[in-house]
Amino acid sequence: MHLKLVCSILLCWCGLTCFGQVADATSASYFLEKNHFFGEVLEEDQLLTRDFIFVNRQPDSIKVAAVSPSCGCLVPQWDKEYIAPGDSGVVIIGFNPLNRPGAFVKTTEVLFSNGRSETLQVTGEVLSGVSVEKRFPFDQGPLRLAQRRLMLPTSAKGDTLDFELKVFNMGPDTVFYVDSLTFLHASISLAEVPALIAPSTTVVLNGQVTMPQQSGYVELGNQLGYSHEEGVLNFEVIANVVPEAALQSTEAGGELFFEKTIIDLGEQYNDGSVPVVFELVNKGSAAVLVDRVIANCSCLAVPDQQLRIAPNETFSLEVLLDTGQLLGRQQKTLHLYTNARNRQLHQLMIKVNVKQTGEKK
Repeated sequence: MHLKLVCSILLCWCGLTCFGQVADATSASYFLEKNHFFGEVLEEDQLLTRDFIFVNRQPDSIKVAAVSPSCGCLVPQWDKEYIAPGDSGVVIIGFNPLNRPGAFVKTTEVLFSNGRSETLQVTGEVLSGVSVEKRFPFDQGPLRLAQRRLMLPTSAKGDTLDFELKVFNMGPDTVFYVDSLTFLHASISLAEVPALIAPSTTVVLNGQVTMPQQSGYVELGNQLGYSHEEGVLNFEVIANVVPEAALQSTEAGGELFFEKTIIDLGEQYNDGSVPVVFELVNKGSAAVLVDRVIANCSCLAVPDQQLRIAPNETFSLEVLLDTGQLLGRQQKTLHLYTNARNRQLHQLMIKVNVKQTGEKK
């Protein structure tokens, strides 16, 4: 009996020393974020990339042993060297949208040298033959904006975050910026502002915002002046500001995934409310708290209380779309602020083509 026990111990020891470390069984993800929503992208866009940062939470050095994408449209790159305990590395996932119209959900399996395996996910929708009006839906004189409300992730007081504002000159004349940026909040600044925007040209304005010292959800409205009948670009920066301790506690959250991030309702009529249901799955070992759901339109009725999703629970998030306010092709977005470990700010999209009630057959 003792001989069998000794042999068993020797075999286990041999397995550990000959075949490497035991797979890490800790629940904490190595990756700071495991899923990314690209949103709507154009088919002619170049390779889209996302950096997925991971941290070695183990006492020994590890490295990425293998990366297995689910599709030839994914182009992965990763650090080949060993990462010391406490240090970070990166896996870059590129997505090629060419000849791939429609919604997409693509995954990449990352295997570490200690046997730990984690799955990264990129989602979005590839559009083809898209008009300028749809790519830049917000009309502000000759200039159009891709987004008017810039949603930033949960941040600590005093943190500085980057943002970008995409602008297209729809008019026939060159637009010149006037002398000053009439920001209503001194905490927002732009890195560089081009002297002019030629007709049919897109520019990306890169900026930074410093979070205020008070906690809660902040909406920082701003204006950027330009020449053309003293026009201005109006946009908002929205973020959730929390104390540093609360931000660090989000590491205890679970991992939130979605069955779909884009729901197309097809044709609807403007005579009532349409329920829309998104399925949320918590694949982590701790609860996920959905602190707030923000809609970009008053036509969407969303939950106004905090939601709790238990580990391994599938939760149905139902919102109501009031079609009575709409007409024609529409796309509306929801932003979820959560304590999920893989990603704290999630974006969902609803697409619909609303027709007059009189058009019913």
